[in-house]
Amino acid sequence: MKKYVSGVVLGVFLLSGSSALAQESPSSSVKASVEVKKEELRAKKEEKKEARVDKKKERLQQFWNSMKHRLQALLKNQNRLADRIEAKLKKLKENGRDVAAQEAKLATARVAIKAAEDALKAADAAVADAIKNNEPDVALKKIREINKGVLEKVKAAHDALVDVMSGTKPGKLPKPSGSVSPSPSPSTT
Repeated sequence: MKKYVSGVVLGVFLLSGSSALAQESPSSSVKASVEVKKEELRAKKEEKKEARVDKKKERLQQFWNSMKHRLQALLKNQNRLADRIEAKLKKLKENGRDVAAQEAKLATARVAIKAAEDALKAADAAVADAIKNNEPDVALKKIREINKGVLEKVKAAHDALVDVMSGTKPGKLPKPSGSVSPSPSPSTT
């Protein structure tokens, strides 16, 4: 609508035959005003584009924060499970079971959990750098790769805990080395 109105106004000025307009060279002043409008539109377009990019980067940071929160919850649960396994192994040891192999596996699992925690801390810095220095689409791909790497370490820690737990099931641990009283034989009456 604005284009048509400006075209009509321009046509009226050109057709009016005014001496003042004829002396100023209407085509050069019109061209200059058109160029000014084009520059204003380009500037507004760039501002909107930058605002969209900033908003996307903010959403990427929110996405990473939610992923980091989930990973931290997984690691917290794994630490809690390791503590429970340690308590179970202590109880089995008090009952005379040989749990040295399981304790070694638990130590390995704790090292894997610590490695996953360290990877999460390093990933947090890497994500901030990826968001800051890249376009949003590239940053999203990098965030996903970083998340995948941390998740693999969390899964490795989980597998180590599963290995420890599977070894503590009944029948897997050696019998206590104490005096075992034989069960009474059934009497025949």
